[in-house]
Amino acid sequence: MASIRSRKKKDGSIAYYAEILIRRKGEILHREGRTFQRRALAKAWSAKRELELQQKEVFSAPEKLIISELINEYIENFTSGRTKLSDLQKLAKSDLAKKDIYKLTSSDVIKHCIERNKTAKPQTVTNDLIWLKSSLDTIKGVHNYDFSLEMISSAKAVLRKEGYIARSDERNKRPTKKELWMLSRAYYTKKAPYLHMLWFSIFSSRRISEVCNLMWADINHDNRTIYVRDIKSPGKKPISLWAKLPRPAYKIIMRQPKTSDKIFPYNPGTVSDMFTKTCKRLGIQDLHLHDMRHESISRLFEKKLSINDVCQVSLHQSWTSLKIYTNTNPGDLDI
Repeated sequence: MASIRSRKKKDGSIAYYAEILIRRKGEILHREGRTFQRRALAKAWSAKRELELQQKEVFSAPEKLIISELINEYIENFTSGRTKLSDLQKLAKSDLAKKDIYKLTSSDVIKHCIERNKTAKPQTVTNDLIWLKSSLDTIKGVHNYDFSLEMISSAKAVLRKEGYIARSDERNKRPTKKELWMLSRAYYTKKAPYLHMLWFSIFSSRRISEVCNLMWADINHDNRTIYVRDIKSPGKKPISLWAKLPRPAYKIIMRQPKTSDKIFPYNPGTVSDMFTKTCKRLGIQDLHLHDMRHESISRLFEKKLSINDVCQVSLHQSWTSLKIYTNTNPGDLDI
C-alpha cells in the first residue's frame, strides 16, 4: 500500500513523499517512492503506480538487486578519486552491501553506521552514506530501476541526532617554520624531487594529484600560466582551467628535467605516502600533505592579494570553498 508523508525543505516549502511498500509474510517485496510539490499529485501517482506494479506481477516476481553489484558497477563505470574509490570498495564488501536493495530498510542502514562507528569517526561514516546514495542513485538512473532510496534519508535523520554521523571538521592546520625546515632537510637527499614538489605545492596552491598531472605543453611562458586538468569541483564533474604560476612556482618548474610529457611524472599516492612516512620518522604530528594548500592560500592573502587574485592561483570557484583554506592570523593585521 502507498503512504504519503510531508517534509519541510531547506527553503521552507513543503514537499510530499509518496512511497509504495509491498510486503508478503513480513518480507519486503518491493519499495519505491517519489517526491511531489502537491499532495494531490503524490496521491494520483501512487494510485497509478500501484496498478502498474500489479500488472507487472511484482507481487509474485520481485526484481532482485544486490547492493554490492550495483556499487561495483558504479566503480567500474563512473567513480574517480582515490579516497572515494577506496571507500566504495570497502562499502561493497560490507554486510550492508549483501542485501537486496528492494529489501533494504532504514534499520539496516542504521545498524551499519553504528557498527562502523566502532572503528571510524562519525565524519567518515557520513561518507559511507554519501557514496552509497550517490552510487545507487546513478545506477538507478542508468537502468531506470524503480527502487527507493528514502530509507537512507530516514536513517540519516536518526544517525545525525544520535551523533553517529557528522559533518567534517574544517581543518585549519598550517606547517610551522620548523616543520618545513625539517621536511626540506629530509627531502634534500632524496633522488626523486620530493623537495621540489613540496615547495611547488606551497607556492602554486596545487593539490598533489594536480601537481603530478601538469604537462610541459600546457605552460604559457609569456604570461606565466598553466592549464590545470581535472580539478576537483564539489558536486560536479572535474573541470580544467588556466592558473597563474607565482614566480617561485614557475622557477621550480623550470628546474625540472624534461624526461616525460609531465613536469612531475610521479604517482600522487606514492608522493603522499612518502610525506606521511617522513613526518612520522621526524616526529611531526597531525600534518597532512594537503595542509600545504592551506599554507599556500594563507600566504597569498598575507601578501594582501584580493579574493579574485587568489582565485586566479588556487582556481577556487567561490569564496565559500576558498575560505576553508584561509587560515590567517588577525594579529598580523596592520590597521
